[in-house]
Amino acid sequence: GPKISQSEARKKLKLLPNKRIILFFGFIRYYKWLDLLLQVLPDLVRSDPNIYLLIVGECFGSFQLYQDIIDKNNLSDRVELRLKYIPNSLIPFYLGSCDLLVAPYRHITNSGIESLGKVYAPRLLVTIWKSGIELKTLIEKHLQYTNSPRAKFILDNWDKARTQFIKVMPNEYK
Repeated sequence: GPKISQSEARKKLKLLPNKRIILFFGFIRYYKWLDLLLQVLPDLVRSDPNIYLLIVGECFGSFQLYQDIIDKNNLSDRVELRLKYIPNSLIPFYLGSCDLLVAPYRHITNSGIESLGKVYAPRLLVTIWKSGIELKTLIEKHLQYTNSPRAKFILDNWDKARTQFIKVMPNEYK
């Protein structure tokens, strides 16, 4: 379907219009690293008080691990939970509503949300890239959105700069 404006999406979903929304979308499973995202959220909020995490999707197993992190860090006013099945017709609205869609996976999977995010979300953050080409594409998009001098320098010197990147893998993946 067509892309939906952020303001239209937020209005339809009754989301706060003035927050910077980070979206975690899809099945909630341990391998998707939602716990890590919740653990770093206090640091993100300290750096930008307008950050708000929206967690949308069905939870497989208990949500208690995640709720404990939310409670321990007093994040209930920074996290909104919509723990339910989302019909296909609403997916473009959720993806279009965010400022950043995150897919922090502990190990490589075929990510449907990553594919949809490339179409509907304004920005997409994934923890594992499959090749240097994908890394370069992410940096190109970063430059496009931010006009970052560092991104421009890296791209202008790609052959040398790409050798300076390392792929970080979670211990669980080794």
